[in-house]
Amino acid sequence: AEPFLQEASTIMGRTLGERHGYHMATLALLGRAHEQLGNVQSAESLYRQVIDIGHYTESRYRVFVAQASGFLGALLITKGSYAEAEAHLRQSISIYRELSVDSSVGIVQASLALLYFKQGDYPRAEHEYREALDNLRKFFPREQPSPLSAAVGLGLSLTRNGKAKEGEPYLREALQIRKRILPAGD
Repeated sequence: AEPFLQEASTIMGRTLGERHGYHMATLALLGRAHEQLGNVQSAESLYRQVIDIGHYTESRYRVFVAQASGFLGALLITKGSYAEAEAHLRQSISIYRELSVDSSVGIVQASLALLYFKQGDYPRAEHEYREALDNLRKFFPREQPSPLSAAVGLGLSLTRNGKAKEGEPYLREALQIRKRILPAGD
């Protein structure tokens, strides 16, 4: 997919202009492909490029800035750059809310919750995971990975907060879903 996305991005940039929203979209997807291949520096650079281009595009293309900010925030968590990750995640949530793309808000909230969890701020993680899970359940079936991972995160956050009894149902639910959707032995 990466060569195809690279070619599409080049064509979009040349045909529509480097600051066009569709070019931004291909850059964000190309960044995602690079990230999946383990090339996080290229991914980070592409996400930052989308965010920079966002300052010059029509407002209807701000959804791609929200997407790239969310991707970049999640990537920065893995690098331990928590302050910058939080800023990008909050920017993503803000833009998604502004554009009424509520289905994406929960996904980014779960990333923000993970950031707090990794920092050891379990009460904030718990709060964000609750909001993320509530939001995700409105838009995705329980068997999808996003609600499933948010349920696990909430269960673990509650356990770390000394509320293991309250966290246990979320962890059991996640385990049951995992058993249903994954083949035996995985």
